[in-house]
Formats: sequence, C-alpha cells, structure tokens
Amino acid sequence: MLSKNIDPESRTVDRAFKEYAQFGGFPAVTLANEAVKDQILKEIYDTVLLNDVSLRGSVRDIGSLKAVVGFLADNTGQLVQPNKIANTLKAEGLAISPHTISRYLELLADAFLFYRARQYDLRGRQYLRTAGKYFMIDPGLRRIATDRRAGNFSNQLENIVYTELQRRGYTIDVGKLGAQEIDFIARKNAAILYVSRAA
Repeated sequence: MLSKNIDPESRTVDRAFKEYAQFGGFPAVTLANEAVKDQILKEIYDTVLLNDVSLRGSVRDIGSLKAVVGFLADNTGQLVQPNKIANTLKAEGLAISPHTISRYLELLADAFLFYRARQYDLRGRQYLRTAGKYFMIDPGLRRIATDRRAGNFSNQLENIVYTELQRRGYTIDVGKLGAQEIDFIARKNAAILYVSRAA
C-alpha cells in the first residue's frame, strides 16, 4: 500500500488486495503496466527454477521438477508428503520416486521458492514426523506455476496469511490438537498467535 500511496481506510484497499492476490508483491511487477506483469512474473519464476533450483541442485529433468512445483502451488495449505505427490503425479502419467520428490522439496525450500510449515502436536508438545504444508513465497508466482489457473481461493488466502506472518517475523507451524487442525501457530519472542480459517 505504501508503494502505491493507498490510504488504508479507503475502498481502494480492496482493489489493491485483489491485484496482490493475482500478481503478488514483487516491486518490478507491482509498479509495471498490467500488460507485462505476467511476463515479468514468468521471467522471475523461470530464473529461480532454472538457476536457483535446477542448476544448483544438478536437476536434469526440468519437466518433473515443474510438475512437483505445480502440484505444491496448486495444493498450498494442504498437508502433503512425498508419497502423496508421487502417487498423484503417477496417476497423471509422470513417474517420480518419493526420494526424488524429497530432494526437490529441499531444493525448493533452499531456494526460498517455498516455505515448509511443520506440523506441531499441541497436546504432545512435539513436532510430528508426518506431512507438512508448503507455501509459495509470492501469490503471483503461485499463479504462474499453476499455468494461471485460479484454483481454491481459500488455499490462496491461507498462503497469503502465511507469507504475511513470515514478513512480520513470526516462526510458523501447523497446529494439531487431537483430530482438529489449527492453520497456524505463529511465534515471535514470547508471543504466540493461533490462526484458523472460519469454516
């Protein structure tokens, strides 16, 4: 809002939020003409994927890497694990081993294209060795990674909340209390914030 001099009390905030949800928050994209926003996002996405992920990780099969990124981007806010991703992609005709997917997940997190939120059991006060949630660093990149499909807005909103909590300096986990899930347990210094979507 500061970059566009938007008054937080004005109705312009709604339009700015819709634009952020579609194109994200990279300054080069935010300040560009709408006609070239997707082109800039695609160039950022390709650069990160090719240079920061595949080149550094010596990934030869770019197609399978893009398929994993597409799956994660399309399933932000969902608990995932390598076996689940492998089975889903196999059903779509792409065979990738869970081991390779685990390696891709590490590379994607190391390149800061995705953040991983671990699952924390509030009752047992411990991290679970089960699935985690992956959140893409920018809503615009998420849209590019899913070939501009709109997808589930609830999951997109959860991704936006996660990245905003990150921006504000919180350490974020996914909470589990019995059979119930708490979307986020956000910690900063001594403060703990519990965040859940309304049903």
